[in-house]
Amino acid sequence: MPGKFDAFGLRVRAGRVVAVAGVTLLAALSAVAEPDARGGGEVFDVGPIEGLVIDGNPDDWGDRGLSVEVLLPRGGPVLPRSDFGPRARFAWDPAGLAVLVLVADDRAVESPKRRPWLADSVELFLAAGEGLRQRVQVVVTPGLDPAHGGVASFEAFDRRDDQAAAFAPEVAGRPMEGGYAVEVRFPWAAMGVTPGDGEVVALNLQVNDRDHATRDRRDQVSWFPTGWAGKGPQHMHRLRLRERAGPSVVRAAALGTATSLQHQHVDVVATPDHAGRKLTLTADNRTFVETAYKSADGYAAATLRFDTTDFDPDSPMTLTLREEGVPFYTFTPDDARPQVRQGVQDARLDVQAVFSGSALPDVDFENRAWIEAMLGDYTLTTAYYDAEMNPVTQATEPGRYGAVTTVASDKTSPIYRYTTLYRIPDDAEVDWQTLAVTGLRLPGGLGLDPAVLERQSHALQRFAQDELRSKFRHHTPGSVLLSWLHETAPETPRTYRGHDPSSADERYWLRLQKQLGHFRHRYHLYLPEGYDDPAHAQRRWPVILFLHGSGERGLAPQPEPTNGPAVAAERDGLDMPFVIISPQCEPGRWWTAPRVLDLLDEVLPVLRIDPDRVYLTGLSMGGYGSWYAAIADPGRFAALAPICGGGVPEDAGRLVDLPIWAFHGDRDEAVVPEHSTAMIDGIHGAGGRHATLTLYPGVRHNSWDITYRNPALYRWFLDNRRGQPPVTPSPKVLREALEQAD
Repeated sequence: MPGKFDAFGLRVRAGRVVAVAGVTLLAALSAVAEPDARGGGEVFDVGPIEGLVIDGNPDDWGDRGLSVEVLLPRGGPVLPRSDFGPRARFAWDPAGLAVLVLVADDRAVESPKRRPWLADSVELFLAAGEGLRQRVQVVVTPGLDPAHGGVASFEAFDRRDDQAAAFAPEVAGRPMEGGYAVEVRFPWAAMGVTPGDGEVVALNLQVNDRDHATRDRRDQVSWFPTGWAGKGPQHMHRLRLRERAGPSVVRAAALGTATSLQHQHVDVVATPDHAGRKLTLTADNRTFVETAYKSADGYAAATLRFDTTDFDPDSPMTLTLREEGVPFYTFTPDDARPQVRQGVQDARLDVQAVFSGSALPDVDFENRAWIEAMLGDYTLTTAYYDAEMNPVTQATEPGRYGAVTTVASDKTSPIYRYTTLYRIPDDAEVDWQTLAVTGLRLPGGLGLDPAVLERQSHALQRFAQDELRSKFRHHTPGSVLLSWLHETAPETPRTYRGHDPSSADERYWLRLQKQLGHFRHRYHLYLPEGYDDPAHAQRRWPVILFLHGSGERGLAPQPEPTNGPAVAAERDGLDMPFVIISPQCEPGRWWTAPRVLDLLDEVLPVLRIDPDRVYLTGLSMGGYGSWYAAIADPGRFAALAPICGGGVPEDAGRLVDLPIWAFHGDRDEAVVPEHSTAMIDGIHGAGGRHATLTLYPGVRHNSWDITYRNPALYRWFLDNRRGQPPVTPSPKVLREALEQAD
């Protein structure tokens, strides 16, 4: 083989060219890289190449193109290059942007038909055109595993704003001794680009490696070091078209995830010839740390850990990483407070949640050393409240109590933990050994013999009882359940989602947190044209409540939605004669019925809305939240449109009178479509005739873009009014909705 290819440490194995797509590049830094003023990563110059044939054979590349020699691990150590070693080249020609990826991989484990990105695969994200709004993603399974036929395959995700031109990249690949090669060319015509000197596109490459088919763990390297490029070009580097490529990218650096207010670190990976070279981290003529690259089996690597105890996150400083005195990476340390606060809020507490006597139990952390490592010095104080949310110092009566624990540190604002307690009566004699579990059933698909399960059912019950007894008194699920049972009247009907122990507990804490000033709903409000017109002062407007997915959670004081009806109105220009409420859920939380209904109770009274035209919709996590809120209070809404979510089929009978149009992609693997079909089947089984499901053929998890861009959805909303006969979508409307997915 040519010497130029040996430089990658891999050799092409003779064989047929196989269809492959995608590529994965990782965030690396070069001496000539410069920040992009529009946000995102560094800018790298990429030159043209004539005569490229996209056939999976790298010979026609030679040593041309921008070479990326190192990529950064994500969430794991640097692996030996013989185990997992991707490299890449980039170039352009009049037809498109070309990418070559060569991957050393010692073991093939692939999943071409189900979540291919969780096994051996290459992912390429590209954003181009005006505003970098033409965005695509390609995931390539290289086809090395004979168990899957040894044929490469790829999957494309088209997120372009303008899809008038078909997105049809040229892709090819072939096996290599000890790995594989992937080659791709993205056509300029599909990406809205007229190629020329100075044109800039955004790109990120990720390569995934999995060595054990029965384990979920994968190793991943990425060109851009943080975030997920599917969210947009802010998580990509920039490629600038030039007449010649910039120098090879031979080192990569990234600021590690900030999980402590005491220290942070920078990881550096470079080519092997860097071993022994000196690295220093400096700012304002002050050296924070010095170290040197160490050899790391095919790489040189270093970690620079620096103290941040005296850093002011409100006045961040700029640090510079130098190699042998020459600067090559400049960054600002992350504000670690959000991650630290989340870590403290998630840490396990040590508390006797079910107690007797008037003395309220103490609350502390199970692992104080871990909290100190995150926060430094801190103090704990706990205030107690009774079931009516009155402050108390003793538990005078049996029942529910709330403990509000304040974690105070001079490095961050107070962090609050909320613990439900239950006091048992004074005259009660509780023998926890009598706590029993009956009727335990394991799910199917575990490969267990039914005869064994039948014969050993007693062992299953005993195992569950032992686990429950050991945790019931010292963990809050026990106190939550007992508090709810204590407050439930004998005539209360069978419980359902939204009126169960967890929902009752959340309603208690929502009221108390708002009373204490610890919580407020945050939402984006879209007001339709004419809402503020004095001539329409008496008009009452229909309302859409939109619940986002898990990826849009955050703590923005004034959140801006990135999906949903308000985005369709503002970005796509759809006519929206609605007030649209788009709340934001906090990190680590989920949409629940109490939260959604409390938001409506708070927001609707201050708006000029028609209470008989309140419509509920949401996607993914928000799809679940939509089902849950509708089950809890179906009479509140005029129509429901959940997207790629799921609910509680056992409670579907509560929705028989509510007009429902649900949506799901039939190839969704993040939330399988059976979650939606189970709800629709449950409604129909209970006698409902107003629930419809649109299954988009060939669509994976993102079934919301085509749904929210469809004007028929909003016309259907307006066709339905609370208190009037439900209207279902016509066959023509349903057929046209399916055609949008083609």
